[in-house]
Amino acid sequence: MDLNGPWETIARRTIAQLERAGHGQHRVILDGIARETGYVPSSLRSMVTVLRFLEFLEAHKPDLAERARSLSYIVLAIIERWWKHDAEGAETALMSFLHSPEPVRMLAEREKAARRMTSPTRPSSNGTGLAKPTQEATVFLSRTPTPRVRAAEQVPLLSVLHDHRFVHGAQVSPGGGQSQVRSRGAAHGAWSGQRLEWQGADELWRRRKVGAVGYLGTHPAVAAFEVRPSSSLDLLRDRAPELILRGHGLRSAVDCVLIILPNAKNAEVFERIDLGAPFVNGSRDVWWLYRDPA
Repeated sequence: MDLNGPWETIARRTIAQLERAGHGQHRVILDGIARETGYVPSSLRSMVTVLRFLEFLEAHKPDLAERARSLSYIVLAIIERWWKHDAEGAETALMSFLHSPEPVRMLAEREKAARRMTSPTRPSSNGTGLAKPTQEATVFLSRTPTPRVRAAEQVPLLSVLHDHRFVHGAQVSPGGGQSQVRSRGAAHGAWSGQRLEWQGADELWRRRKVGAVGYLGTHPAVAAFEVRPSSSLDLLRDRAPELILRGHGLRSAVDCVLIILPNAKNAEVFERIDLGAPFVNGSRDVWWLYRDPA
């Protein structure tokens, strides 16, 4: 066991093995690394998420990222969660922690308090509906782990999209160095990280089974459609190839396609579908994401 091993080393090793894995092999790989390192699979997933976040910081705020590397992944995991729903508040909290560290428990409590303030399911003041979050949540698009949006199944698709901003994650360059990071945003279109004007699909888009379209000015940049819950995972498994191919068909009309799945179990079904390398998650900017109410 290697519970005292550098978490970044373990996270990079996990990412490398997951990205080389065939569909349906992720759990086997996580279990294997867990046995060798002493970390449970959920901790390994957290390390991967935190490393992706740290790479995002390196691409966009390199000075802050360099200082953040001194922190434990537990602290960075709290900041990463915070950043998704309140980037400005998370950055302030991170800089404050770097200047004057506080107990991790207190940092976690402050993140939870901030999340409650921006929760999309917060009751409105007049009790007639749901209040919108005070700030968009950020979704980092990367193949590992599967991206997710912060929303329950019953929240309408258009509301979910309005409440999130979609950003390409950073990717380790071929040199493999710890600080050798390049941003994928510029290479994948100007939509990444932008505040899109989301509109419900008109008749033309509905014919293509699109639920909503995100515009940059007058340009349709991102198309999204959601997958309704199936009566069984077997039925979804049968439908998944057609849904993935539908997403790729839409790429002729937009720069990016988002397929919104109802939950994590549905995402696992999609991850096990083997249509070959051109159709893995994120290929040609066709992404599937899942709703996570947590």
